[in-house]
Amino acid sequence: MAHRISNIIKQWNVFWGAAVEPHALAIARIGFGLFLLVYWIGFSGNVPELFSNKGVIFTYYNSSYWFLYPPSMVIAYSIYAVSIACILLFIVGAYWRFTTITLVILAWYYWQLQLHMFFNSYSRLLFELLIVFALSNAHYTYSFFAKQRWGSFTAWKPICILWQRIITLQITATYFAVSWQKIILPDWETGDVLVYTLVSIWSTPLSIWLAQLPLTHTAWNLVLRLFLYWETLLPFGLWHKKTRVFWIITAILFHLFNGIIITIWWFYFLFPFYILFYSPSEVYAFTQHVGKRRRKIAQVA
Repeated sequence: MAHRISNIIKQWNVFWGAAVEPHALAIARIGFGLFLLVYWIGFSGNVPELFSNKGVIFTYYNSSYWFLYPPSMVIAYSIYAVSIACILLFIVGAYWRFTTITLVILAWYYWQLQLHMFFNSYSRLLFELLIVFALSNAHYTYSFFAKQRWGSFTAWKPICILWQRIITLQITATYFAVSWQKIILPDWETGDVLVYTLVSIWSTPLSIWLAQLPLTHTAWNLVLRLFLYWETLLPFGLWHKKTRVFWIITAILFHLFNGIIITIWWFYFLFPFYILFYSPSEVYAFTQHVGKRRRKIAQVA
């Protein structure tokens, strides 16, 4: 009995605190950073309207908090430029603590400048992920830091797996909560909700065409049932080694479908984080294999 308890404690400590290769988290950092860059560049044409005192602003705090009140256009553009610069530094893994802490502060700052009105699940996840990265050592390889500290962009040092676990469990909890919410809510009892979604404020010509297909009520109900079964199993399938590839591919296709059909593309940021469901040693072995193949190709050339 004591031996079994000892093994459980050991496995628990390994699950949360093992020293592992940093490559999986570094790849997720780069992918997430690229998403943030594209996402944030999307605001470039509307900085005055969204973030300055020349636009339509609904602040979360009253005017007595002067440092959180909408600034002039010059200051708004300056803060926006700092945001873009920090995202670039985040991608290359440079000046890590300063960069990530600044991004967390800026994310909170922009949240109170009317963006709090649209602070939905993906916005919360972006903010939480920035905090996790600020606490992690995701810059311990594939980074300017590694080049500066150890002489090579690909040099590395082990990191604690804790932050990788936190991210994967958060994604798992998100998928789990969303799926069970749909199962419980009465609006998701019939396939009508799918048709309403296709002709909602996110509609595109393609989604409207899909909604007008001559499908019976029974057919839409069947599509809904299949979707709910898939979404319910997804958070568990991502953890299962033998089926992980299937669930990752279908999850990517699902989000791509939403982005193309009903213009809900914000959850594309999840794509680079799927790699974290693999063990760090698996990801490291894969990067080594890719590196060897590239060297062989280079020698042949």
